[in-house]
Amino acid sequence: MNSFFLYSLLLMLLLTPLSVMSQVGLHASDPISPLNLLDDPSDSRRYFQVSYYSPFGIPSLSNMGLRLNQPLSRGRIAAETSWSGIPGYYQYSFGLGYMIAISPGIITGVYLNAILLPSFQSSPRRISPGSSLFAIVNTGNKLSVSVFVDHWTGLWTSWSGSWQHPRFSAIVRLTIPDDFIIVSGLSYPKGGKALGRLGVSVITGVDHTIMAGVQSSPIGFWVGYRFTHKQLDFLFTIQAGGVFGFEPGTSLKFLMN
Repeated sequence: MNSFFLYSLLLMLLLTPLSVMSQVGLHASDPISPLNLLDDPSDSRRYFQVSYYSPFGIPSLSNMGLRLNQPLSRGRIAAETSWSGIPGYYQYSFGLGYMIAISPGIITGVYLNAILLPSFQSSPRRISPGSSLFAIVNTGNKLSVSVFVDHWTGLWTSWSGSWQHPRFSAIVRLTIPDDFIIVSGLSYPKGGKALGRLGVSVITGVDHTIMAGVQSSPIGFWVGYRFTHKQLDFLFTIQAGGVFGFEPGTSLKFLMN
């Protein structure tokens, strides 16, 4: 491939606002959903992950994602794809993220993606390229802070369509002691309402972890359960307070040697 064309393509991806339906994580429409809140974005192991999310009572509405995490010498690379919506009106996302460790406790990276929007009678399918910036700070094994900035070029430009608004998200995890973790997340889109979540995660055995928490805007709660054994990591969550009432999400991670 011509090097000039490749660099031009990467520059276009970096300078194009990212669709709000894309985020480094699992449940793409909500960067601080319980599935994302309880996941570890600094996980540098080699794994393959499958995630699924669907509101109760609406079996045709779903969000499913696949992710491959590959460690490198000073960081890692992640490739993922997801599709969400109802039959005939699916939105597809294809993404590639690169994370590099710039110091023992600081990791930063960029995420490039392309969104294939569904077609309607008034408009055909459209491709929306974009990018996201993120950073992770770890203080030993006690404190972890993750920051995501989506649609960052939209901070100084004006774009039509609610899916193109810039968004800032942050996740904080505090471990006190080793088997008790406080998790919190905040997401604020430009021109919208901030969404916050706060909860606790308790390790009840070698393989089992239970979680519970509350959320704002809309007010609700969420619970979760994680089972970890050898090369398998299973996570199940239910949140209440959204548009569709109870909303379950699952994540299945296979660790590969």
